[in-house]
Amino acid sequence: MKKKTGVYGVIYIALLCLMPFSNSVIAAAPQYIPVDAEIRYLPAYCAAKLRGIDEQRWRAIIGKDFQHLHHMCYAQNARRKARTERDEQSRQYLNSVALKEYGYMETHVSLGFALLVAVYLEKADVFWSMKQNAKAEAYYLKAIKFKPDYVKSYASYSNFLKRTGQKERAREVLEQGLKVKPASKSLKRRLKKLKDDI
Repeated sequence: MKKKTGVYGVIYIALLCLMPFSNSVIAAAPQYIPVDAEIRYLPAYCAAKLRGIDEQRWRAIIGKDFQHLHHMCYAQNARRKARTERDEQSRQYLNSVALKEYGYMETHVSLGFALLVAVYLEKADVFWSMKQNAKAEAYYLKAIKFKPDYVKSYASYSNFLKRTGQKERAREVLEQGLKVKPASKSLKRRLKKLKDDI
């Protein structure tokens, strides 16, 4: 007599068939949560947040937003790995993870968060790497507006403009930065080099 397979038996068999495929998909996704060997490539506050190294000092520096800091570290590690990833699909995945984690930081930290301007700049860099230039420019401008005296914002934005063929605008941004920070050697050096190239 032929044994009939019940509904639950069919479901069980179907799940068994899907499991190897599911596992392979999960295994194929690049991992972005830092392992011990990757911690050293990230800022010191990541070792504090993710491994408890010098944690109390960093809690005092960062303040109440320390509780969210692991998302910043996940984003930075994903971005770091995306830069060297050769597979296009994996690179896009890592960049999308970085955007998601930076997005979390934007919506959860206070406006007094010491690294918020870095969130804007790093998010701009991710958009640029994904060839979403309009979004990248919006975040470079957001960083400048948020903290007008932060030299790196002008340097990063001018570099973006220069690399996208907008040298005159890049010069204007550097000059704008020097009005705010006239003693900045970095901006002076960039401006001189840019003028030589124009």
